[in-house]
Amino acid sequence: MSDKRAAPRTAQKSALERSLAAVLLAAEEALDAGQLDLCERELQSAIASDARCAEAHYLLGELARRRGDLQSARRQFRKSIDLDADLACAHHALGNSLQDAGELEPAISAYRRALRISSDAAEVWNDLGTAYFASGEPVRAADCYRNALRLSPAHVVATSNLASTLRALGDVRSAFAAYLRELKHRL
Repeated sequence: MSDKRAAPRTAQKSALERSLAAVLLAAEEALDAGQLDLCERELQSAIASDARCAEAHYLLGELARRRGDLQSARRQFRKSIDLDADLACAHHALGNSLQDAGELEPAISAYRRALRISSDAAEVWNDLGTAYFASGEPVRAADCYRNALRLSPAHVVATSNLASTLRALGDVRSAFAAYLRELKHRL
C-alpha cells in the first residue's frame, strides 16, 4: 500500500520539477532578450515554487548585474553557491561581479573554484586571465589565455588578450602571431 502512495508523490514532484525547469528557461530567455521585468516575474515565480532553487538565485544575480546592482548580484550568486556549491556558472558569475567591482583577489578565487568544478570552460579561463593581468601577473594571465585557446581555438577575445599580454611581456614575435590569428578568426 505504501508503494502506491509513493508513486503519485513522485509523479507530482517530477511534474513540479518540469514546471520549474520551464519557468527557469522562460526567465533565461527573457533575460537574454533584455526583457528584465518579465525575467524578474518568472524568477519570483520560481522562487515561490522552490526557495532553495540555486539556478533561480543565480539568474536573479545575473538580472541584478544586468541592472547594474553589483551588490545584489553578488548576494544572489553567493546564495546560489550556498544552495549548490557545484554550480560552476554561479562561481564564474560571482568572479565577474567581483572583478567588475575591482576586487581582484576574491574574483580570482571565484574563477578558480569554477574551474575546479568544470575545467573545460574557455570563458572562465579567459576571465581568470584578465583578473591575473589586472592584478599584475601577466605570465599567469598568458597561461590562462592559452588554456582558453586550447579549449576554444577560435576564441577571439582570448586571442586578443593573449596577444596584448605577450606584447606587454616583450614577446613581440609571439604577440604578432597571436594578432594574426585573431585577424584570421575575425575574417
